Amino acid sequence: MSVNEYRIYEATYEASRIIVQRLDELGQLKEDRRESPVDPTLHQMRLGLCLELAAGGVLRLWTPWGEWTFCLTNLKPNEPLPKIPKLELLRFEMTKGARAYYVPPNIFAIHRAGHLILPYARERTAEQMLDGAEASQRWQCLSRRFASQNGMV
Repeated sequence: MSVNEYRIYEATYEASRIIVQRLDELGQLKEDRRESPVDPTLHQMRLGLCLELAAGGVLRLWTPWGEWTFCLTNLKPNEPLPKIPKLELLRFEMTKGARAYYVPPNIFAIHRAGHLILPYARERTAEQMLDGAEASQRWQCLSRRFASQNGMV
């Protein structure tokens, strides 16, 4: 595990923390799912992170290890994500040659999460995809390290 990989995991957790906290303050948080595992078969990022507001108020982060459904919201269909201080989002554009052929309309590249600045998000190509077992193992290792270093054990 590289230092850079751990920093991206920190930004992933920080973005989820900021979003869950704000939605809870607004009464829009239905369920906090930050304990759930990553799905390594979907949307592995080569650089940065993306935030997806999916159907049914599901919020997902696209990470280097795959897609992470981290919370459910009470947002109505077609209702935009409320303004979230400490989170700077940019329009996401799929990289030519990326694995996915469809970019959902409610997906954003995360430029800043708290004090952490991220590179512009780029999805892995099919050739760059991590093996599912390897991606899951890295996610679990990073999750344990983060929890241990932040008194969450």
